[in-house]
Amino acid sequence: MIRYTLPLLLVLAACATPREKCIINSAKDLRMLDALIAEQQQVVNRGFRVEEELVANNSVRFCAGGGRVVSMQLCNNQSLKTRERPVAVDIPTEQRKLQQLLSRRDALASQTARAQAMCPAK
Repeated sequence: MIRYTLPLLLVLAACATPREKCIINSAKDLRMLDALIAEQQQVVNRGFRVEEELVANNSVRFCAGGGRVVSMQLCNNQSLKTRERPVAVDIPTEQRKLQQLLSRRDALASQTARAQAMCPAK
């Protein structure tokens, strides 16, 4: 979801006034931290983490041979696919990580508010 949000924000930022750009840029770290908090909250609630891995997929197919004589032959075809797999986690450790992110968010939120208050002056 984040890979779709960032380009959208960049497009919107291009159309923004300098004051709006300042506000958007000053909140960038806070938005990223909020995304990490949401992901960590899901891990704690589910009890496992979902990781993506690349898997090679080999197959054999018919293909046309090159050269002067056209012929049919078997060709190897390899492709990569992304597969999600669950990974066990230690819940108390994940809860501590979540608490650290939440405590960092409070400090970052006040820092972002101060930076946004200075935006009209710029």
